[in-house]
Amino acid sequence: MSAYIRYPSVCQSSVAFLLGKSIWTMTLQAQELTRLTGDYDSIKSLALHPKGIAWSSMGQVFVQWNGESSSEQLTYSSTPVSVLGWNQDQIVIKTGSKHPFEISEIFLLCPCSKQWTRVACGEANAIAWDDQNRCVIQRAGYRYGAWQRYQGGTVGNLWIDTEKNQNFSPLLNNNQYNYVCPVCVKDRIFFLSDVSGWGNVHSVLWDGSDMRQHTKNLEFYPMHLTGTQDHLVYTVGGTLHVLSVKDEVVKTVCVPISAGATKNDTSYNAGSYYRTCALSKTGKHLSIVSRGQLFQMTCYKGPVWQLPYGQEPFGHYRCLQWLSDKELIAVCDEGKQDVLHLFQDIGSIETVYKWDDFSGIQREWGRITVMEAHPEKRRLVLSNHRHELFWLDLEQKNGQWIETVFEECTQKREEIAGVSWSPCGQALAYGLPSRAHSSSIVIYDVQNNQRHVVVEDIFENVFPVFDPKGRYLFFFSARHVESTFDPVHFSSQFEAPLLPFVVTLLKDTPSLLYAALEEQHQKSENGNALEDEKNKKISDESEKENAEQGSKAQSSTLDSENQSESVSDSKTNAPTFESIIDFEGIQLRVQPLPLAARAYTQMICLEDGLLYSALIESDSLPESQKWEQKLWKYSFSDLTESSILDSVQEWSLSYDQKWMVYLNLGRLRVVPSGTRPEDGEDSSFRKGGWLDWNRISLRVNHRKEWYQMFDEAWRLQKDLFWRSDLGGVDWDAVYQRYHPLIARITEIEDLWAIIEEMHGELGTSHAYILGAQESRSCSPFSSTLGASFSYVEEADAYRIDEFFIQLSGQLGPLQRPGLSVKVGDLLWSIGGKRLSKFCPPEQLLWDRAGYGIPVEIGPTEESRRSVVVFPEKGYQERKWRYEAWIAKNTAYVHEKSQGKLGYIHIPTMGCEGMDIFMRSYLQEFDRPGLVIDVRFNGGGNVSEIIFRYLTQKRLGYDQSRWSGVTPYPRLSPRGPMVLLINAYTGSDGDMFAYAFKSWKLGKVIGKRSWGGVVGISPRYPLLNGTYTTQPEYAIWFPEAGWGVENCGVHPDFEVEISPQDQVMGIDPQLDYAISKGVLVVDQDQERQLKLIPKISDS
Repeated sequence: MSAYIRYPSVCQSSVAFLLGKSIWTMTLQAQELTRLTGDYDSIKSLALHPKGIAWSSMGQVFVQWNGESSSEQLTYSSTPVSVLGWNQDQIVIKTGSKHPFEISEIFLLCPCSKQWTRVACGEANAIAWDDQNRCVIQRAGYRYGAWQRYQGGTVGNLWIDTEKNQNFSPLLNNNQYNYVCPVCVKDRIFFLSDVSGWGNVHSVLWDGSDMRQHTKNLEFYPMHLTGTQDHLVYTVGGTLHVLSVKDEVVKTVCVPISAGATKNDTSYNAGSYYRTCALSKTGKHLSIVSRGQLFQMTCYKGPVWQLPYGQEPFGHYRCLQWLSDKELIAVCDEGKQDVLHLFQDIGSIETVYKWDDFSGIQREWGRITVMEAHPEKRRLVLSNHRHELFWLDLEQKNGQWIETVFEECTQKREEIAGVSWSPCGQALAYGLPSRAHSSSIVIYDVQNNQRHVVVEDIFENVFPVFDPKGRYLFFFSARHVESTFDPVHFSSQFEAPLLPFVVTLLKDTPSLLYAALEEQHQKSENGNALEDEKNKKISDESEKENAEQGSKAQSSTLDSENQSESVSDSKTNAPTFESIIDFEGIQLRVQPLPLAARAYTQMICLEDGLLYSALIESDSLPESQKWEQKLWKYSFSDLTESSILDSVQEWSLSYDQKWMVYLNLGRLRVVPSGTRPEDGEDSSFRKGGWLDWNRISLRVNHRKEWYQMFDEAWRLQKDLFWRSDLGGVDWDAVYQRYHPLIARITEIEDLWAIIEEMHGELGTSHAYILGAQESRSCSPFSSTLGASFSYVEEADAYRIDEFFIQLSGQLGPLQRPGLSVKVGDLLWSIGGKRLSKFCPPEQLLWDRAGYGIPVEIGPTEESRRSVVVFPEKGYQERKWRYEAWIAKNTAYVHEKSQGKLGYIHIPTMGCEGMDIFMRSYLQEFDRPGLVIDVRFNGGGNVSEIIFRYLTQKRLGYDQSRWSGVTPYPRLSPRGPMVLLINAYTGSDGDMFAYAFKSWKLGKVIGKRSWGGVVGISPRYPLLNGTYTTQPEYAIWFPEAGWGVENCGVHPDFEVEISPQDQVMGIDPQLDYAISKGVLVVDQDQERQLKLIPKISDS
C-alpha cells in the first residue's frame, strides 16, 4: 500500500515530499527512500535544492544542508511564510507580512544572511522563471481542489514578463477558471486547472496559445505541481505522479506506508477535551464525555470505568441521560448514523437502539441534538438537527413524531426551544418556533398525542420547565423591549429581552407569587396559630397530604419534603392528564416573575426556588471574552434573588436536585445545589468538590479516530448542506472514493487534506475546517516594535523607516514618551546582542512580547543609547499597517478631491468592520460625496446594518440660531457615493456589493468580487474538537437568482491593478473612484444647495 504524501518537489533526479511529519527523498530511477529531516509540526511547503532542502513549518522557513542532521530557522515573521522554490542559491518565499491584508508578495531569502529581497511583481502566490529568465506569476488562485469548479473573482490567473523588465501582462484571456502552480519547461508554461471540468495538468505557449491537457485524472485533483526541464511531479489522491516532459508518459510511484511512522496511541488530559457530563439520579456517579469517549466515575476518589466496559472505545458519545442510578443511556455517533447505547450498571452495552427499531418512527431520526429522560419510565424525548421533536418508549419499542419539518420550507424555522417532562411523565412542554422572533409554549399529551398551546407565539417564548410537583410551568419570554440612546451617536440600542414567567397549571392552585406574599402577611397579622393551620392544610409533611398523594399526586405543595413517598404512590395511582393541567383560561394564568430582564440561558425549578443562568458583561474578562455566564437562585419563600456562582460555562443537577455539577475555567465541580459553594484551598470533594482530571485515563487510537472523523465530516455535509441533492453530487459515491485513502495516512494533517478535497467536490463556498486541533502545536509569537526597518550596510545596523500609525491613538513600543526615538535612527542591539546582517531584529524579538527588553538606538554608533522597550505580539503589526493604509488613503482622497469626497474602508462585515465603519462614517458622512471601499472585505453578517446608514435619504435640515444646521435624518449621507470592490470582496462583502448596485446607491468600480454567499453556522465538533463547516444558507435575489455564488458581483467599471502598479504603489482603482466621485458630486451640487435652509425665506 502506498503512503499518502504531500508537497512533492523535484530536483535533478530526486524528488522530496512530506510523509507524516518528516521530509523524505526518493530517486526517480531506483526509487530509493531516504529520510532527510526529523519531525516538524504543520509543514506546509518544501523545495529541494542540490545542496539541501528548505521548508516552512509553523509558518516559518527552515533550511537543512546536505550532510547535516540539524536545521536552521531563517525567518521570524509575524505572518506565515511559505517556500515556493529556489532561484539559484536563494529561497523563493511568499508572505503577506509587509501588507495590511492577507495578500502575499514574493521575496528572495538569502539562507546565509537571512535578508529578504522583494521581487518586483506585486501580489503573487506563485512564481517561475524559464532558462531565459522570463517570468510567470500566479495571482490569486483560491483553494484549488478545496473548491472545485470555482469560477469566482479570485480564480488563479497567470501574468507573464517576457521582456524581463517587470512589465507584466495577462497570459490567458479566459479568466473564468483556476490556473495555478505554473512551471516553466522549455517553451511552454505548465499549470494545474479544472478548465476542462476536472483538475488536470495543462500547458500553453508563452503567448497563451496552444493549450494542451497532459493528464486524464478523473478520481482526484492533481495537487502541488513542481518540475524541472525533464520531469513534472505532483500528487493525485496522495499518490506521487511523475510526468515525463519528453514523451508525456505519467508514472505512478509507490511510497511504502511502512516508511512513515504510523502514529501510536496517545494519552491526553481529559479536561482538555471535555465535552459534556451528567450526574446520576442521586448524584452518586458522574458520567463524562471527553474526546468522544464515555467514562463513569464516583464523584470523589474511587475508580473510573470507561464504557463500554472491557471493550475498545468506538463512536462519538454525547447527550447523556440517567434512567436510574444504574442505567445510563447515551447518543453514539457511529460516523454515518446516530444510535442509542443503553448501559446497565457498570458494564458493557446492554442494548443498541437504531431508528428502525421503533414502530412509529418510519424514517431516519437524524442527528440527535437534545435528549431528555422520562422521570419514571424508560422513555425519552429527543430533538434533531432538522428541528423536529419525537419520543421513544424503550420497553415497548415504539415512538411518535411530535413536531416535523418538511424540507425546503418557506418559513423561518429554528430548533426546538427547550423541552421538559412533567413530574408524572404524562406531559411534555416545549418551545415551538413558528416564525422569526416568535415561538409558542406547547404542552403535549403523550398518551393521546395531542398538543395544547399554553402561551401564544406573540413573542419568543422559550425553555419551559415544570416545577417538581407539576403545579407550575416556568419559561422565558422576550417581551422586554427597552431602548436606550447610543452613547456614540444618535441611535438607540436595546437591552437583553428575556423575562421569566410562570404559568399556574390548575385554576384552583394559588398563584406562586401571591401565595408567598399571603403567607408572609398572615404570619405578621395572625401569628403562629394561623400559620400552623395553613401548614396543616398544605404541608407535605402532614399524614393527610401524604395519603392524598396516592390519588392526586400533582396537588402537593412546593413545601413538601416527602418526595420519595409521593413518587412511589404516584406510580401506583398515576393522575390523569386532565387532573394535572386545566387548559381553560390557562393563558390568563401567566404571570411575570419580579426579576430583571437578562440574556437568560437555562432554568431549573427546585422545591424551594428557581435556579437560572444568564450571560452578563464582565469587567474582569478580556475584551474578546467580556461575556460570562452567572448563576442565581430565586427563593419562593421570600421572593428574593441571590447570586450562586460566577463564570459558569455549563451546569446541571442530579434528578433528585440535591447535587449540581458545573464547569468553571475548564474544571468540573460537584457541589450541593441551590447554595453558594465555599471557595477554600481544600480541593477534596467533600469541601471543594473539584474533579481531578488525572483520574481519567484518556487513550486515543488515532487511526480509529481518523476513520470516525472522516465519517462525521462526510455525514455533516449530507445532513446540513443547503440542498438535499447536494447540488447534484453523488455523495455516497464520493464517500466510496475518499474513504480508502484513510488507510494510507500517517498524520492528522493528511486527514484534513483529504476532507478538504472531499468538501471541494461540492463546488460551493464556505466548506472549511476550523480550529484543527493537533494540526499545529504551540509556537512562540513573533514580536514587533511597531516600526519597519531596513538594513544599512555601512553601519551594519537597522534604520527605522517608519512608525505605524494607530488610529486608536495608542503609541507603539518605540513611540513611548521619553524615548525620543525618531525615523532615521539606527537600531544597534536588542537584549544586549549586537544586530548584524546575519542577525535581524525579528530574530532577537522572537517570543519577547510583553517583556521589558533593552535596545540600543542612535543615529550613529558613537551616539547610541540604551532604552527599555516593551515589544507587542507580532500579529498587531498587520493591524497597524492597516490603520496606516486607511490614514494614507483618507488623506489622499481628501486632497485629490479638494475635500469633496470622504473615504470609508470596511475591512470585514463583522464587529471589527462595523467599528471601523462607524469611526470613519461619523467623520466623513457630511462631505459632498463618499468613496465606500470594501476591497479585501472578508465578510461577516453586518452589511444590512451598514445599509441602515447608507440608504437614508437626506430630506432637509434643522436650523438653529447658534448651533447651525443639523441634517434630517441626522446621519444621512450628504451626497452621492461610489463603491470600490475587488476579487477579495467576499461573502457578506459580495452581498454588500450586490445590494449597493441593486439599490442604485452609486456606481461600482474595481474587479469582480469573490463569489461565495452560502452561509455557515458551525456548531457540531468532530471527535477531537475540530469543527468543519457546512454550506447551509444560500442567498437568492430576484434578479440574480442563485447566481452570485461561484461568480461574484461584476463592477460597473472594471479597473485592473497590474503588478507594475503595485510595485510603484499606484492605486488606479482608487484614482478612478475619485474622478468618478467628483463628477457625480458636481452633478449633484444643485440638489444639495436646494436642501440648505435660508432663514430669509422663512
